[in-house]
Amino acid sequence: MGKTNFEKEEFEVLKQRLLLRRLDETPIWELHALVMQEAEMSALVAQTTTYPFLVFPCLFEERVRSASDLFHKKWDAYWDSLDCGSPELLPQPTTSTQSSPAPYRASA
Repeated sequence: MGKTNFEKEEFEVLKQRLLLRRLDETPIWELHALVMQEAEMSALVAQTTTYPFLVFPCLFEERVRSASDLFHKKWDAYWDSLDCGSPELLPQPTTSTQSSPAPYRASA
C-alpha cells in the first residue's frame, strides 16, 4: 500500500525532531555527522517495514548508541597510541622564590 504525502511528511518531521534532540544531547561535535548518517540509515530501513513510525525511534537510538560506542573506542585507542613520553621527562612547573609584586591600587 502506498504512503500518502501526509505520512511521508509526518515521518520526516519525526526524523528531524529525534535527530535534533539527539544532536543537542551530543556534546562531541565530531559525532554529529555520524549521528546524522545513522538517522538517514535508520529512516531508510524503517520505511521498508509495515510500521515505520514504531520502528524508527528504536532503531535510530540503537544505531546511534552502537556508532557512539565504536567512536569512543577508536578515540581512546588513538589517544592511547600516542607516546607522549613518561611523566618524569615532561617539563615541571617552576616555583619562584621571589615574592610577587603587589597588586596595583589607585589612590583616591
